[in-house]
Amino acid sequence: MITVITSFNMKAWDLYAKKMVTSFIEYWDKNIKLIVYYDGPEIPHKDLKNNRIEFRSLNDNQDIKTFRETYKDKNGQTKEGYNYRLDALKFSWKVFALADYFFECTDLETPPDWILWLDSDTITLNPLSEETLRDMLGEKKDKDPPDVVHLGRTAIDYSETGFLALSLQYTKSTEFVLDWKGLYTSGELFGYREWTDAFVFTRLLHLHEAHGLTSHNLSPNCKDLNAFSSSPLREYLKHFKGPTKMAAGGPTVDRFGVLSQMIKQYSFSNLLEIGTWDGSRAIQLAEAAFENNNVVHYTGFDLFDEVLNKEEDVKKVLTSFAEKKQKENNKKIFTFCLIRGDSKETLKVLKNKDYCKIHNINPQFAFISGNNTIEHIQSDYKYLKNISFIAFDNIYGADADDKRPDIQTLGANVAFDNISDKKFRKGIVPSSDPIIGGGIVGIGFVIHDKRLADPPEASNKVPVKVVPKDCMPDEYIQNNVVENKKRIKKWILEKATAHGDQLVVISGGPTVYGFVDKIKELYKQENTKVICVKHSLPFLLKNGIIPWACIILDPRPIDGISTHGVIRKTLFKRIPKKTKFLVASMTDLSVVKLLKKKKANIIGWHAYSDAIRNFHELKDTMLVTGGTCSAMRAVGLGYTLGFRTVHLFGMDGCLDKEPENAKELDKMSGHQKYMQVAVGDDDKKGSDEKFWTTGELLAMAQDFEQMVDRDDVDLTFQMYGDSLVSRIWESSGVNKQRKTYQEIING
Repeated sequence: MITVITSFNMKAWDLYAKKMVTSFIEYWDKNIKLIVYYDGPEIPHKDLKNNRIEFRSLNDNQDIKTFRETYKDKNGQTKEGYNYRLDALKFSWKVFALADYFFECTDLETPPDWILWLDSDTITLNPLSEETLRDMLGEKKDKDPPDVVHLGRTAIDYSETGFLALSLQYTKSTEFVLDWKGLYTSGELFGYREWTDAFVFTRLLHLHEAHGLTSHNLSPNCKDLNAFSSSPLREYLKHFKGPTKMAAGGPTVDRFGVLSQMIKQYSFSNLLEIGTWDGSRAIQLAEAAFENNNVVHYTGFDLFDEVLNKEEDVKKVLTSFAEKKQKENNKKIFTFCLIRGDSKETLKVLKNKDYCKIHNINPQFAFISGNNTIEHIQSDYKYLKNISFIAFDNIYGADADDKRPDIQTLGANVAFDNISDKKFRKGIVPSSDPIIGGGIVGIGFVIHDKRLADPPEASNKVPVKVVPKDCMPDEYIQNNVVENKKRIKKWILEKATAHGDQLVVISGGPTVYGFVDKIKELYKQENTKVICVKHSLPFLLKNGIIPWACIILDPRPIDGISTHGVIRKTLFKRIPKKTKFLVASMTDLSVVKLLKKKKANIIGWHAYSDAIRNFHELKDTMLVTGGTCSAMRAVGLGYTLGFRTVHLFGMDGCLDKEPENAKELDKMSGHQKYMQVAVGDDDKKGSDEKFWTTGELLAMAQDFEQMVDRDDVDLTFQMYGDSLVSRIWESSGVNKQRKTYQEIING
């Protein structure tokens, strides 16, 4: 038997912990139980009625109550400000929660043979069976299992403790847990350099290994801090640390991997970073540089923590890395220079040619990730203007819920936006890294060397990356699928042969109203099929156009307010007999019931989404992709049905103007819903043009941008209307029309 334990403060429930628990229920083996220790008010048990989940209050644990009272000043507060490495209160939860259940199990007649710890900012991505888990833990038929399983790291001198496994089959792990808890209750941990559970765990692990405890390292080759990604767990678990804890759910893109791709692309070998931290990112960047170079130099600027003598720690980490690289290949040489102090002063050293020559400071690439105030970033950039390529961390944007921080208070956004020299190129490489409280954080860049190409995935067109997510809970959507499979008789379950008919997609954007005559012209052509979304259906019928099909995708109830501020039910007031209603299986049951009541011609199809990605009910069933909105999914469904020529109307991705009450609505909702985005190239006319949009509309614009950039999508488009999406189309740099075979052969 295997049991998993986690803990969290109730403030984290809606931010990420609930997603951790629900993904556990969905994907972990049904024989595995989860014990949840929580700190705060009573947890909302009603949200999760599942016999595999047990909730326990940390407030009922006398050991932790005593520890908090006795050492209430050990909360990370120092003369220099907060230092998380010295916050013993924060990092005591794991130890006391794990010890509480561990020793309870030792008194059971049939205890579990494994107790696993899993941080609450971890989500499960794929089904995880007990057999697979036991194999990862190192269980072998002819060998005793290890006492402790952990995630080791070579870039730093302690393990990742977001995942741990303790065996109860022998007494060694019992002694280990007893000592781990004892370090806290006795206060002995305060003699350590750091007071985090990970640091203390690793020191204790080495001590017990010397006395016979056996351990199994799941990530022996982890060269950075992301041990989950270097272990077999990466196929099943995603761990979000620090500011990138989950706010919206779902996997994220590691934006620091973007930096590595940049360095590889340009073959940079001399690197500079403001904000060295613990040196782990220096190693990550250096590893990328070694892809195309034998000699790599790194210069790191940081205040460095006097309390923990952090500069010496980083020197040891980087020296060890240099020795390791040369041992692997004697041609690989890594050198580094660390400079302590405020970058507003220390960056002046770049003007000292003799110093830079002696210390090999001749950077081609710089990464600004230190003090995030406007004043500091502007100062940093001023000293780095002679460097070919500069990357900026902490460029914030809106997430799928239109939430984002107040960027006017964030130095990176303001400083980056204020760089206006037309001689330089700047842009943003999209990321989907979420932050607590809502928002997305990405990487900005400025290129000073005209000879350098733009980075892969770079965009100066839409400077906000939105992470779409389903607007209803997974269980709700899955129930819709099950019920609609019973109610809808006819389904699209296979792809059609490509043909010569053309598809006219009518979306609900404001520009559609200016193209009535053109739509009518296409409508009258024999080889043309008109497909609309529910918002454009009344508009078409009013103008005498009966669409061939109307696509329905929305899993929300029919009585609610739509994206465009209309009660959804009113959009179905008139149901033409000739129109086919292509209804996705995720569609809310209330919509299907109304359409059946009005005797609509319903044909079902299955839309891909996170909620049904691994849903057993649709195993081996064709799922139609295409985007987050009905109009984009109409293109995908049209492609599935063999259409290769598509006319697009009203697919704007923007509003016609700034809403009069935008600021009031933003204030009421607690986040910025309405925003302006720019599209275009700095060297082209119209690059300053901006469009008002929302996160939901912007997600559609991103879907379209990604689609037109794909070489494998064999579609010929014709775009109508002056809008955000049309500007993306015009500036995409792809061929809007494929050549004929005569042009290819004769050209």
